[in-house]
Amino acid sequence: MNTKVEIKMIEWFDDHFYKVVYLNEQGVEVVDYLPSITTKLGALHKPWLSKWRGTVGNTEADRIMRESADEGSLLHWAWYTITTGGAVLYQHPRTPTYTQEQLNAIYEQYHGNVVKVNTQYQMWTMLRLQDWWKIVGPKSVESELILYDLENRDSGTADNFMYINEGNYMINGAKPLSLPTGMYVVDLKTGKTVDDVAKMQLSAYAKMYEKTHDANIEGALIIHTQSSTRKGIENLSTIHVDKDGIDQYYSDYRDIARVWDRNFGTKKPIIRDIPTVIALTPEAKA
Repeated sequence: MNTKVEIKMIEWFDDHFYKVVYLNEQGVEVVDYLPSITTKLGALHKPWLSKWRGTVGNTEADRIMRESADEGSLLHWAWYTITTGGAVLYQHPRTPTYTQEQLNAIYEQYHGNVVKVNTQYQMWTMLRLQDWWKIVGPKSVESELILYDLENRDSGTADNFMYINEGNYMINGAKPLSLPTGMYVVDLKTGKTVDDVAKMQLSAYAKMYEKTHDANIEGALIIHTQSSTRKGIENLSTIHVDKDGIDQYYSDYRDIARVWDRNFGTKKPIIRDIPTVIALTPEAKA
């Protein structure tokens, strides 16, 4: 229906919406703001979260969630970097591993596509993800891909789309995970638990990708970096959702999305015009 769609996440004040610009059937430019998949999934009641907040207190809960989100963002960016041909390096701020000259050489080698992590746990996480990649041997098709569905007013950013050959892979504990050949939507989860919300999220990504790319998604994979597995890759598990599972979880997502739409469907992001340079100098003008 739409020959060209421009879409991007809103970077200022509100990251729960994506701005889309497109021409409608009458050739008129439309500017709209689509809520993200994760925003709509917020309509799902989470009693465990309320219980946890009651136990630790709201202030402590906010701190923990903020720190977890920051580390998760860093690990996601590091994963994006290595899946796009870059490198991750460990550089502790108090005891640097590399001199500035050595750092410059590494950045030059990878054409600036480098992410620094500063804790051993973060580097160990990336080492286990490297092991996952070596075992599976996927072909990276897309990384950090922005997706949209104008009809259902959905949007989001998927970590990866990968083409994987049929095989039995030791990426989920003691027993091999059997995967058929095909395209997979792959998502990194760095929190302590993975629930059905993550499966609904990936199922929505799969459906949006199929809709906009005229492609077939074989399944979804959730790489959980804080699992309790001891065999295979230590403390890393891979949750597989097959095609039938994607259909079921997507149906569940649509039910939750309808609840969000009914209660918050008219909600819009905060839009402000913010300059990119501010200075208190005689040359600065209003």
